[in-house]
Amino acid sequence: MKENISTKIKLISILVILFLLAAIFNFFIYKQNYLYANQDSSNFGGNDNTKIKESFKDDNEIELFTGNTMGTTYHIKVVMQIDKASGNNDKNNNKITSSMLHDLIKEKLKQVNQSMSVYIKDSEISIFNRSYKGESIKISPEFHGVMITAQKLYTMTKGAWDGTVKPLVDLWGFGTKDQQFALKQERTNYNLPPNSTEPSSKTIKAYLQNIGFNQIIISGETVKSGDKIFGTLEKKNNAVNLDLGSIAKGFGVDAVAQFLKSQGYSNFLVEIGGEIFASGEKKEGNPWIVGISNPIKGENPYKSTKYDLDKEQSEINQVYHALPLKNKALATSGDYRNFRIINGKTYSHIINPTTGYPVDNGVVSVSVIADNCTFADGLATALMVMGHEKGIELVNTLENVECLIIVQEKSFDENNNAQREKILTLGKNNDKNTNVNRGKNIKFKDYRSKKFPLP
Repeated sequence: MKENISTKIKLISILVILFLLAAIFNFFIYKQNYLYANQDSSNFGGNDNTKIKESFKDDNEIELFTGNTMGTTYHIKVVMQIDKASGNNDKNNNKITSSMLHDLIKEKLKQVNQSMSVYIKDSEISIFNRSYKGESIKISPEFHGVMITAQKLYTMTKGAWDGTVKPLVDLWGFGTKDQQFALKQERTNYNLPPNSTEPSSKTIKAYLQNIGFNQIIISGETVKSGDKIFGTLEKKNNAVNLDLGSIAKGFGVDAVAQFLKSQGYSNFLVEIGGEIFASGEKKEGNPWIVGISNPIKGENPYKSTKYDLDKEQSEINQVYHALPLKNKALATSGDYRNFRIINGKTYSHIINPTTGYPVDNGVVSVSVIADNCTFADGLATALMVMGHEKGIELVNTLENVECLIIVQEKSFDENNNAQREKILTLGKNNDKNTNVNRGKNIKFKDYRSKKFPLP
């Protein structure tokens, strides 16, 4: 009998010890995950932080959705906790799986493309481009809203942003392959040498006659037709061609963000091609941290704007500036991903709608923080054209808008590198030969609006 009692006591003691060891182990794991989750962004770069983890234990499950849209990629992170105060926390919402939510997001992006893609023949924008002077074209309320924002950008930047500049972009060789016929055609029209690589001043002047967002009439109010409500567009010039590529990604970001809010999600981050909207927080007390890349031509294989800094150290090293973002949009425009080098001279893909020539003002990157990404996206492009002095002056007059403009102070010697590598085509991220800055002492200076970044 005593032996049985002794054996039971030993078994109980062993179980207690095992339980205590398990508790200590779980506490250790929790502490490690807590430390990883609360790294300060100012510490990024130290050897101790090379294993920053994203898979820490959290009361809120975070789902990552990725895919392709608008000729680029998207990354969307959603804290899968319905906001009870939104009124959308019924049983049906709680039953939405991550797979179902992703399908709905993809459908929303498909709708954006159907509205704004110039590559879809029956998209709203394509239908307008095929219209004639005086013909009134019905457009959806969403597209109408984008056009009102576009008109605002055109007016406030005095034409530095212009949604009709695409023909000039194609003329300079930055369009799609089947659109890059303009330069070849003008060689014939003006008897230029076969190896001519720049458009002639005559051709540019001719193209400028058909450039101007003010040649489009936007109805002041939407109109009702049957059960549907439409806005209307009308051309003043048959040759006017609309392309909203410089704000389409921003509009896509806003569309997805509004959809997620309508479903009751309040904490998420949407990124399309580097344009971002951050809503709420990643975790209570931990905001979304985003970064602006170093604007080095061909050097950085990542997008112009990082969608999240909780990544490997190798990616963090590419960041020029990191900042928290909450309930705001961030859009970045730059000339360091898409450029051409002709006879040793670098040409930006961003065309000045007034002169018809690529911008050449030293600005290599512009990042804009605003309430919505459509506006931020377009304004970033406009500031590239305006330059840092006029750009900062404009932004300082705007409410809830801030910017960071990066200027290259020391130009690199293109002939010693670009000509040797014979870089005569569009710069591409994955082409090491486009790294025209490798080994150069490139210096940047940034100019910031009064309150950049917003708290």
